[in-house]
Amino acid sequence: VEVTGSNKLTVYGQSAGTGELIATGGKNSAGIGCGNGNTHSTSGTVVINGGVITASGNGRGAGIGGSNDYSDLGWQGYGNNGTIVVNGGFVTAAAGGSGAAALGAAYWGRGGVIQINGGTVKTSSGIAMGGGGSDYGANNQIKGGSIAVGNGSINHAPKNEDGVPVYRVTIPLPGSVADGTRVEGVVVRGGAAYNTRDIRAVGGKLHFYLPNGQHRIVFSQNGVEYVARAAVSGGDATAWVHAYSDLQHLIDETAAGGTLVLPQKVYSPATVDKPITIRAADGTRPVVDAFGDERCLTVTASGVTIEGLAFTNGVAGTENGGAVLIPVFALGKSQGLLCEIGKFKKKGLIPDVPVYFGGLSSKITAVFDKLADSTPRLNPGYRLGESVETHGLPKQ
Repeated sequence: VEVTGSNKLTVYGQSAGTGELIATGGKNSAGIGCGNGNTHSTSGTVVINGGVITASGNGRGAGIGGSNDYSDLGWQGYGNNGTIVVNGGFVTAAAGGSGAAALGAAYWGRGGVIQINGGTVKTSSGIAMGGGGSDYGANNQIKGGSIAVGNGSINHAPKNEDGVPVYRVTIPLPGSVADGTRVEGVVVRGGAAYNTRDIRAVGGKLHFYLPNGQHRIVFSQNGVEYVARAAVSGGDATAWVHAYSDLQHLIDETAAGGTLVLPQKVYSPATVDKPITIRAADGTRPVVDAFGDERCLTVTASGVTIEGLAFTNGVAGTENGGAVLIPVFALGKSQGLLCEIGKFKKKGLIPDVPVYFGGLSSKITAVFDKLADSTPRLNPGYRLGESVETHGLPKQ
């Protein structure tokens, strides 16, 4: 399919995401882009919105992008790519030979603009995206989608729409998943917005490009919701994947006055709106993980008992009221806990809620403060009574 200069090709998928285009380049040509004899031209604009696209270059032509004529080897600028935009669909691209890119330029060509906004891209080994040969430049933008480069490389490091460098995050899919299988319900949280339209498996994995930071990826497979977490720090990363069980559904199915026993799994946040007991199965510690988005558990009914669960990454809040009772030993543990509460408040890690403190603990704390200057301390002179505001326990 020849697209050169100011010409533009837009590919749409059918309503069910089907429809297939197979393009194979002739001598030294791109599968989609410049044909042989147009090596002095820049390929045009190729926009892919859907469907299943397979594009293979010939000789040293790109899969999608520039072509190459061996008689012109040695001249930088031949085989240039214009603009490639992938918004959706399943695109498989293979370069014709060494030095050409699957998406981008032919051998010795410039990479032009390559923008991945969604969909799934699978490339051959060698240069996956960008300029040909020794990287003659490209504007590689990745704003979404899954890009599987295999053992290939991206010439000219990709960035997101804010100009921030992004790095490959590999998410292994549970079980055996054929290439091209759709993965539903994909949501990426953390950092800039990331488009997850038309995501499909390649090599049993998903391949996202995300900036530095903590990221949470939610997806569904065979009716099971999973959560993957990845920490990106200046390089490629692999996410840890857990089944994400729907705790709210289990609570809804438990009758008032009943008991819900949870096995060892990671559970989604939920609301308890009736008097039930939720406890861990013997020898387990189920985890409710809110991934920094919300409360782990919201209790709106009286008569609720929670036993043996672990809560992590919840967001604290006081808008709905409530209280936390922490039983601790009066000597040592009480003072240590009070010190940590003071630190957390100062750093803004917990809201400035009132702290009620009394009984034998308050009497021992008074002795602790009295001896602040005369006993060895990590923080000499530190007094809990002056650093942490507390209220006495009510008489009733």
